[in-house]
Order: sequence, then C-alpha cells, then structure tokens
Amino acid sequence: TPAGGASVQHDRFQLGKGCVEFVRSAWEQLPTMFHIINALADLPVIEQRGATLAETRGAKDLSDQRRLR
Repeated sequence: TPAGGASVQHDRFQLGKGCVEFVRSAWEQLPTMFHIINALADLPVIEQRGATLAETRGAKDLSDQRRLR
C-alpha cells in the first residue's frame, strides 16, 4: 500500500483463489537467491488463502522512508 502523498491510479483489482509453490532452483538459475527459494520450497503449505491482483500506475519516490529499529 503506498504511503500518503503518492499519486497512484488504480487500474484494476481482482479477488480470487490463490495458491503458492516455490520451485527448487540451482545457483546457475538464481545466483543471489537460490538458497532463499530452496528454503521456502522446503516449507510445508499449511493453508491455501485468497488472492488479490492489483494493477496500479504511479508511485512516490520513497525519499521519506526510514529504517525501523
């Protein structure tokens, strides 16, 4: 969700049924993320949830973001 002040145009929003699956990968396919994807692929899917698809245009430059401590 964009923070306040963003000029975002919402083009489309849909609700539906969703599912997720992470496909195990090798270093050659995802050199910087293969270990993360493989760890997620090893987790069991406990429950399928609903899904949303939102298409938007525009955003802010996020220059006001800050690190949480």
